[in-house]
Amino acid sequence: MLFNNYKKILYTIGNREVELRDIFTRVTFLNDYTSERAYDYYYIQEGEDPEDVARSVYGNEYYSWLVLMTNNIISEDQWYSGDNVFLERLNTKYSGEAYYITNLPDLKPGDLMVKVTQNSPYGVISIDEDFYRIVTDFDKNFRSVWGHGGSGEFSIGDKIMFARQNPNGSATKLNFISSIDITNTTEYTDIKFIESKKNSPIHFKTINSDLVIPPNVVYVSPAITSDSISKDTIHTDDSDLNGENFARTLLYSYMANNGSVPGVEKLSYYAYELDKYRGSQKLRILKPEYCGPALTLMEQLLTSNSIGKRISIGF
Repeated sequence: MLFNNYKKILYTIGNREVELRDIFTRVTFLNDYTSERAYDYYYIQEGEDPEDVARSVYGNEYYSWLVLMTNNIISEDQWYSGDNVFLERLNTKYSGEAYYITNLPDLKPGDLMVKVTQNSPYGVISIDEDFYRIVTDFDKNFRSVWGHGGSGEFSIGDKIMFARQNPNGSATKLNFISSIDITNTTEYTDIKFIESKKNSPIHFKTINSDLVIPPNVVYVSPAITSDSISKDTIHTDDSDLNGENFARTLLYSYMANNGSVPGVEKLSYYAYELDKYRGSQKLRILKPEYCGPALTLMEQLLTSNSIGKRISIGF
């Protein structure tokens, strides 16, 4: 095993000194100084692990460490394991939904989002305890509340309130500026749009191009303009599309049209992660004739006195 080449150093554990391998030493390949002629390429087949690839390429599973090191793979989730495994990981990582609002409350992970009802425009607000989510994040750039857990199903148009739990177990309502009348504060806001977190946008772009479009750009269907609205603008008025009005933005059109905006595409977290993951299926493989020199250099570097430094080698 590769770890047998790591130098031993003394670690102090409690009152004892223990001799262990210095696994914090790393050796990487400098791609800028490595000739492409030193490599072949290999596409991982579903179900293959590093030992399988090493057996296939080098005839010996021992060289699995070389497969990993050549591609700078240091964790299991960097290894291509097939789309089904990836989708399970993705659904776990991005579980829950994104709830879009027009306001900019000061939210923190762990805050509560609850559904409220109001029996008249100026009536008493009541909390529906059967509908709530725990806030995991608030993306201010896209004004989306990421929530998970809780109970009940939220719908577009629901009125929601946010609360923060106190150390004694009680909760304090969070007030924020009203998007309708910015001279007042409010305790609640409306959900403008809902989608799964994995399908929410990382950024917008023009169709069939990689030109990234800021979410606060002024949008006049079906075209974007060169103007933009301040990211901190809260005022939202569908009937008066002038001045600093959030209703003029591309993001608001995205919310109001259920995630479909003519002339604009989005790069979702799902698409980004899938493309990145499928890219990991292609491995750089050091040609077998370089294995001997590579192993010799590794042994020399791993037993050197350069502890705590990152050493790189190239061919």
